[in-house]
Amino acid sequence: MNQIIESHAFGTYAPPGAEILIIGTFPTHKRNREFEFFYPNKQNVFWEIVADIYNYNFQHPKDSKAVEERKAFAKQHKIALTDMLAQAIREKDKSGDDQLIPVELMDILAILKANKAVRRIVLTSRSGKNSALSLFKCHLINNRIAFFESEQDKIIFGHFESFGINYEVIVPYSPSPRVKRTYGIDYLIEMYRVALTKDL
Repeated sequence: MNQIIESHAFGTYAPPGAEILIIGTFPTHKRNREFEFFYPNKQNVFWEIVADIYNYNFQHPKDSKAVEERKAFAKQHKIALTDMLAQAIREKDKSGDDQLIPVELMDILAILKANKAVRRIVLTSRSGKNSALSLFKCHLINNRIAFFESEQDKIIFGHFESFGINYEVIVPYSPSPRVKRTYGIDYLIEMYRVALTKDL
């Protein structure tokens, strides 16, 4: 079986002055995408969650207009977006974290260095060895940076120091359809409300 190394489709979107960096794992398979930007699978409820938190109604569900609308939304709310994997292999042509073989990690520290206003990092997956959280920890270990974490109300709170800055890390549950079915959209909205808006 041929294993194709796939490069990240979107890279990083970091508008000037971004204060929050949201990090996922890797884009869903192209066949699942409604648009070419982060969280493009209509089954994923990420954009539904943030729309509720910021009292916004997205007008464009697909294609290039959806991309431009979500970029404008992220810019307005000072949100940058990226993923932990710059390159990966999909096992069985699937999209789940557990079906990805990491090839190259995204250089998150370089992104932070280039975006000096970022102080908060929100990771959108946490289960399994290839989750955003697990890969993020690997990235810090590879750079000899200590990471400290605790859990409160099922949300993971962490922090680390780099470039003389103390970064806060918050990890709610994934906005995946499986988690939505288990806990409900309202539960996820409140988790992400804490992650995106709570003063720490």
